[in-house]
Amino acid sequence: MKQLKTELTLEEIEHRDRLRVLYCSVFVCTVFVWVLRFALGGLAGLAAPHISNYYLKTALILLADGVSIVLPFALYQKLRRDPFRPIFSEQPRSEHPSLRCVIGILSAFCLAVCGMAVTDFGLAFLENQGVHSAITLPDFGVNMAQNLYYVVLSTLIYSFSYEFSFRGIAMSAMRGENRATAVVISALAFAFVDGEPHHIIVRLAVGFVLALFYLRVRSLWAVVAVHAAVQVGICVWWLRPLQENSYIEHFLLLIGLVLGIGSAAFLFFPRREPDAQTTKNRVSFSVFLRSFGIWLVLGLVAFNMLSFTFYMEPAPDLETPEHGRQDPLFNDPTDRAENIPNYKDGFMD
Repeated sequence: MKQLKTELTLEEIEHRDRLRVLYCSVFVCTVFVWVLRFALGGLAGLAAPHISNYYLKTALILLADGVSIVLPFALYQKLRRDPFRPIFSEQPRSEHPSLRCVIGILSAFCLAVCGMAVTDFGLAFLENQGVHSAITLPDFGVNMAQNLYYVVLSTLIYSFSYEFSFRGIAMSAMRGENRATAVVISALAFAFVDGEPHHIIVRLAVGFVLALFYLRVRSLWAVVAVHAAVQVGICVWWLRPLQENSYIEHFLLLIGLVLGIGSAAFLFFPRREPDAQTTKNRVSFSVFLRSFGIWLVLGLVAFNMLSFTFYMEPAPDLETPEHGRQDPLFNDPTDRAENIPNYKDGFMD
């Protein structure tokens, strides 16, 4: 006998409407990050060629990016009339938070490096199939001091801005409704926030770990420290000495993958009783999938990759894996011009 569909009460309808607005708001803020990055990043890019000092130019570009990430979510927090202080002052609510933070740093670093490797393998495979990709690489400078400056400053800015926005504000707003949906939405919005193929793979790999870690520890500063390991891992991958068919590198990546997954699992033991939530998983995920926000972001990511990232014919004026990238560790600019590395078998030499 066919079961009759249960009619929703007015309270249930209003509750689902509030959920839909809440979930869409996170993705709308993510879209505004795209808009501000285009605007502020464009202004910083126009000003950069007129600044001869590398350190000032890099600070301007990174700060513009950080403001673009923080501002939409900060305005959203103000519109909700929620205070900012609890985001920073909330005390850790987990056993041995310092130990968990150390384990989280190990996991995030290993997963970030492995995510970068998987991306390079995937892009190299697409190159062999005739699909070329334009990759945006940061300016690490031309000497060790400039390399270190970029790594430190980008780690400080990105770890704070991303975690303040996607965990401190977005997850804090959603976690009381349904924890699982809050984790999924926070991780997906975090992964798709700029549409760069390198960043999407890495952020998908670590986004769920960061979201779950924040729910477990409930400390913004702890998750900022873990995210800092992600940025360092990305920089280490880009700055590594480039070798062809390095079996030692392959072996280290395998070890890193095991350590990353294993340490991520240990972050959440022993298990504890979950906090109360007001919405069942089935209802929460149904509202999430029916909201336009996720589909808007996915459409923008697809459009960005098809229009600006992947090409069937290589463009000579774009930086692609086929044309190679400059090794930031070269000190002499003339040496860089003569030693542009190329992708081979997923690695650059």
